[in-house]
Amino acid sequence: MRMTDLQPVDPAKVVPADATLEALGARLAVLQRALAKSGRSALIVIDGWECAGKGKLLSRLVRDLDPRYFRVELFEAPTSRERAHTFLWRYMRAAPAAGELVIFDRSQYYEVLRAWHEQAAVMDRYVADIRFFEDLLTADGTLVLKFFLHLDRKDLSKRVAKRRRALVAEGDAAAQTELVANALPLAYYKDHAAHYRRVLLATEGAAPWHVLDTSRQKQAALVAMTLTIRALEAHLAAPAPGNDPLAPYKAPPLRPQKPRDKGDLSALQEELGDLLLEIYRRKIPVVVVFEGTDTAGKGGTIRRLTRRMDPRGYHVATVAAPTAYDLAHHYLWRFYRDFPEKGHLTIFDRSYYGRVLVERIEDLTPTARIDQAYDEIVAMEESLLRGKVLVLKFLLVIDKETQNERLIARAKDPAKRYKLTDEDWRNHDKYDAYAAAMAEMVARTGKAVPWQVVDANSKPEARRYVLTAVRDALRQALEEADACRCD
Repeated sequence: MRMTDLQPVDPAKVVPADATLEALGARLAVLQRALAKSGRSALIVIDGWECAGKGKLLSRLVRDLDPRYFRVELFEAPTSRERAHTFLWRYMRAAPAAGELVIFDRSQYYEVLRAWHEQAAVMDRYVADIRFFEDLLTADGTLVLKFFLHLDRKDLSKRVAKRRRALVAEGDAAAQTELVANALPLAYYKDHAAHYRRVLLATEGAAPWHVLDTSRQKQAALVAMTLTIRALEAHLAAPAPGNDPLAPYKAPPLRPQKPRDKGDLSALQEELGDLLLEIYRRKIPVVVVFEGTDTAGKGGTIRRLTRRMDPRGYHVATVAAPTAYDLAHHYLWRFYRDFPEKGHLTIFDRSYYGRVLVERIEDLTPTARIDQAYDEIVAMEESLLRGKVLVLKFLLVIDKETQNERLIARAKDPAKRYKLTDEDWRNHDKYDAYAAAMAEMVARTGKAVPWQVVDANSKPEARRYVLTAVRDALRQALEEADACRCD
């Protein structure tokens, strides 16, 4: 594909001479069943000019498929709830599960293709998020196949005129809005075509584009189906991730911090409650991540942090072992459900860092995916920052002797005995392995959002440190928001 001029795929070079829609449809159905059995997944993106025939192509692609194992997601202008989240929120939630084929009608490109008049900085944020999303899925074993439906100006004019006649006959307000949306790209065809070229070039990445000339819709369907068949065959034949030992990584030792001041805890809690209200008013989303040694006091710290906060403004996401449905998706998928709307706070009691901690130590995930996870997590946090989310990360650590004392104390205290399990003692035996994994985690995932490593051998001091750090971060976020409003 010559991206410089949106040159469509040449059917003569792709489609066998004896190919028919019926035969290709039957082959697609066979491959869909194989995909469902394999546990792998596929995402097909269909986007392009308005009136280019997205609906007809989509219908032809799925006509012979088993509807139990494919899903079509239609993306239009974001709703108010979707706008309250980061750009990728609605697309990540719609990503395919294991064994599933998902087709995005319009797609993660909906906003960026229509933002032809936006400044370069806005476009760069869109592109960075899209590349992260597609790279993430591809690395996890999802096939991402992208079709851009193209028409030259003459053919687009004919399609728009035909659609205009149909919409005028309908005569409702929604139809009139669509008329304007369809006419705009035609009126500024050269500008839109140049913008589309830039977007396609910038988002080649792990998932290349296939440009289809849809002036002849049957031929476009033959090309799309042939390319889909080839991609699925290669995808199903690809080897599974390896499980070789992780390469040694020499991480510097953890250096826990102690409280920076001796402020009154009650006064801190009062101020945090007031600050959360201001965060809501300024529509600033906040994520606070807690990780740490077992019995380090994460739960107690979270209770002190939220004690004077309005419960309508925050949510505590307690992360346990993933469900079967969670495991059918990319491991980061389930955390997008809990990322906050603008003006709200999400606190993670354990988090997506379990991938490089418990999953690593307990050998629950192939090592190749563990190694990829460090960069994926950094990229996700960079995406959150692009979405203007304030992210704070705390690692609460205690020494091995203190952990042993706290486990014994739990066993003796009837009020706390419910917290103690055989797993706690087993994890205590693996203290050194967890400590090494935490040190590597801090070293490799502090690029976008630095870790605050907290000495939690004294619970009161650790709580004061965390509450002070959160207070300072919220103050700074509000000051920066005020500065932006004044500019």
